[in-house]
Amino acid sequence: MLFSKNINMTKNNGIMSFVFQFCKYSTTTNTITAQRLTIKPLLSRKTLLVDTYKDLMDKSPLVLFAHYNNLNKTENKLFRDLIQKNNGKLTVLRNNLFKVYLKNSKFEDPCFKGNDKKKIFKNHPLLPLFKGPTCAISFTEVEPANVKALFTALKKHNDKLFIIGARLDNNEQVLDLDKLNEFKELPNKSALQQQLLGLLHILSGAGLVNTLEMAGTKNLYLTLKSHENHIKKSEEPETKKEE
Repeated sequence: MLFSKNINMTKNNGIMSFVFQFCKYSTTTNTITAQRLTIKPLLSRKTLLVDTYKDLMDKSPLVLFAHYNNLNKTENKLFRDLIQKNNGKLTVLRNNLFKVYLKNSKFEDPCFKGNDKKKIFKNHPLLPLFKGPTCAISFTEVEPANVKALFTALKKHNDKLFIIGARLDNNEQVLDLDKLNEFKELPNKSALQQQLLGLLHILSGAGLVNTLEMAGTKNLYLTLKSHENHIKKSEEPETKKEE
């Protein structure tokens, strides 16, 4: 056994999994040797929750934020099931600790005691959303159809849970309700890529399209930028002649 009998693994199983990322195990002494110097004790609930929030935000390209009003156990289960049916996951947040995470989100380890306080993100654009009981609805994929279906499903429950904003693609910018309403009407990512490739096929020929198909989503911007620079260079001689 690597853990002391004093640790209640059944009670803390969900949270303790985050400790595994930051601890070194000693099979000879059956102890956990902490490798982090954290502001609060490593195994304190505050440290573990901030670690949980970092993990949620790092792994979720789309996160919606919502306010809720006095949910009982039945309503809590209702919303969790409803959100899960639309490929999302509901996480109830402790506002004060989530704001601690946001202010320290630029650091590799938000809980590290040695973080430079001068670099704390005091004006994170998500901070104004945390006024009242707040929860996060996280998605592992960016699919507007899931958001649209969720908005529709939540219409009849707006007095209990209502969406107030979102963070998209690990971007620090906030999507307000107007932008979210525009976003949920978009086609899915695959359809958007096909539309873009079709447009580029018309404008620049099949060669560029084949290049983009090989580039993948992450390199799409760089590929387009390179093509833009190439076009500018090819136009420069013509511009000089005209002058």
